[in-house]
Amino acid sequence: MTLLKKTAIATALIASASAAQAETFWTNTSLTYLAGSEYLNPFSDEEADGSVITFEHAGAYSWGKSFSFVDIVRGEDEDDGLDETYLELGADISLTGGKGFSDAVIKDVYLVTQLENGNPSGFEGFVNYLGGVGVRWNAPGFIFLDTNIYYRSNDAQDDNAQITVAWGLPFNIGGAAFSFDGFLDATTETENDFGDVEATFHTQPQLKLDVGNFFGETNKYYVGVEVDYWQNKFGVDGADQTAVQLMAHVNF
Repeated sequence: MTLLKKTAIATALIASASAAQAETFWTNTSLTYLAGSEYLNPFSDEEADGSVITFEHAGAYSWGKSFSFVDIVRGEDEDDGLDETYLELGADISLTGGKGFSDAVIKDVYLVTQLENGNPSGFEGFVNYLGGVGVRWNAPGFIFLDTNIYYRSNDAQDDNAQITVAWGLPFNIGGAAFSFDGFLDATTETENDFGDVEATFHTQPQLKLDVGNFFGETNKYYVGVEVDYWQNKFGVDGADQTAVQLMAHVNF
């Protein structure tokens, strides 16, 4: 077991142990349904319609924060090679003991860990372990703006590095409440048993309208659109996906 895997497991255990005595600031569980077209199978270079169901949970605590989700991806046809179940578990430990920095550009600094588990159609499942340092910024208007730098201990390919940016930006137009959310992941090139794995850039910005706000249910029911742009999908050179997806989202 590598040092990174041991660190990730230890961090998860610390977070679990701390949770029993931790102060919970907030938690949120959500369900999202997305439907779109031009989902790309990077190995056949064919595109198809499909859908994604996402279960997500996030929380902020006195020890740090957590974020986890599972994507259930289904293509229009069984043989289009798009079916996948993908899971991420993340636990971030505040290096300031949850106190953060007041009136500073940097809001807090974290030891960030993440586990990825997926089983792309036609391939064996994989488990990757990520660890690094993250910064939450004091950015006007944003609910959160995070940048993380990870070292990736990969299951099916050589290790590499990743930069992640995630954001949440609510705003109002003429009494209607919107939210511009999303993330971007950029990974460095690496290798697997078949050869080179190209550097990737993957982002999923989404624009959501808070429809529940019109009926006294603020921050609960949303509809919107998400764009899934993935350059060199799964590290395949030239396999670039741009999928526009309609979405429905509910917070519990």
